[in-house]
Amino acid sequence: MERPIVALDLNRAEVDLRESESLFRALAENVEVVFYVHEIDQQRISYVSPAYERIWCQSASEIYADPVAFLRDIHADDRPQVEMAMKHQQAGENTETRYRLVLPGGGIRHIHDRSFVTNRPGDEVRRVVGIAEDVTERTEERLKLASSAATFEALVRNNPFGVYVVGSDFKMLHTSLGTVGVFGGVDPLIGRDFAEIVRILWPEPFATEVIGRFRQTLETGEFYINHGVVEKRQNIDRTEAYEWRIDRMTLPDGTFGVVCHFFDLSEHVALETQLKQAVDDKDMLIREIDHRVRNSIAIIAGLLTMQCGTTQSAEVRQALDVASARLIAVARIHERLYKGKEIGIVEFGTYLEEICRDLRTSLRHSNMTMAIKTTECDLSVDQAIPLGLIANELVTNAFKHCDDSKATISVDLECDATSLTLTVSDTGVGMPGDYDPLIKAGLGMKVIDTLVRQLNGSLVLPAAGAKARFQVNIPLMR
Repeated sequence: MERPIVALDLNRAEVDLRESESLFRALAENVEVVFYVHEIDQQRISYVSPAYERIWCQSASEIYADPVAFLRDIHADDRPQVEMAMKHQQAGENTETRYRLVLPGGGIRHIHDRSFVTNRPGDEVRRVVGIAEDVTERTEERLKLASSAATFEALVRNNPFGVYVVGSDFKMLHTSLGTVGVFGGVDPLIGRDFAEIVRILWPEPFATEVIGRFRQTLETGEFYINHGVVEKRQNIDRTEAYEWRIDRMTLPDGTFGVVCHFFDLSEHVALETQLKQAVDDKDMLIREIDHRVRNSIAIIAGLLTMQCGTTQSAEVRQALDVASARLIAVARIHERLYKGKEIGIVEFGTYLEEICRDLRTSLRHSNMTMAIKTTECDLSVDQAIPLGLIANELVTNAFKHCDDSKATISVDLECDATSLTLTVSDTGVGMPGDYDPLIKAGLGMKVIDTLVRQLNGSLVLPAAGAKARFQVNIPLMR
């Protein structure tokens, strides 16, 4: 009774095997992957799937007739490794190879081949069951990605400016030639945690601020620009200045990273500091010169005043007073220059008030009334000195010729962006009936006329017999 049972088991096994082979063939013939079976000891191909003809562009009958016919179309550079894989199969080893297939039209296909050595059930005959897959598209994408990554790395690495890239894992990915001065003391650099690098270079709290900015840009995509930061380095005894910008970017592998572009402003800042110091030194020198000029002129004016006190002649005293007043007018200009906020600029309104007070005291006309109306007016020293002398002459003449102790002398200064008007008038006896400035011009009026012409201005004189009113109009240089 036992023999029929054994026969049934064998029949069942054969049926199952045939069904498995049928399913395998159905699968193999409907996918774009080459399945093949190589009977090693019999040196023949017992099965190759239809995809072989589509991928190799070669009839299956050729490989059935010659089991190594497929080698004919493999790229010459790759053929040795395929032949080596076949030797390993002969030795009973599984293999995995990648090689290029040269098509009849000259195109290239990339093949990924995996083989497994097995035995036929029930005997010792060895066979190789293999899968050859066309991976051209994936390989080309991988090669393109690798090329893109290499190009990107080369662009960063060879850039003479400061550029570096932090990867999605917050590690230093690439640095340019222009970063050597910044990262030169950090070793290793590439692949190192960026936060660690920053804390090596910069002190707190600046280091933590920089790390936070990079993380925020990496996470949110929000760019950040710093237009100038000056910090003392943590790892070396040097203060450096940088302008930098960070942006999130998509890296060649598809992940996000942060790229930083920066400019080393250290040399520029140092030059600016030196220039500022030179300007400050020059300003100090100019102020010192103006101070010394003012003192020298004041000494001369003082000597004239002393000389005035020793003479018995009223005419000489008056001449000395006028000369002293002229010197004091110039000295006042230099006093305001060395005390002023801006080198070479005089606030003329305040200066005019001081000159009027000095003249009233020095010319001993304390009983006369003065009405001074000025406006703020900044003039260059080239304009202020001649205009100050003009004002000095006009006010001196008003005190000298008014002939009325109860008269009022008015001094008005008007100033806008393009012009200045100085008016000096008084309520005294007025001009002589025969007044003619072209014939009877004294030294004072000649000085005034010369200085007005020097300033490209104009002088409006009173008529004979009219009240004394002198107006000077000056175009301003800006």
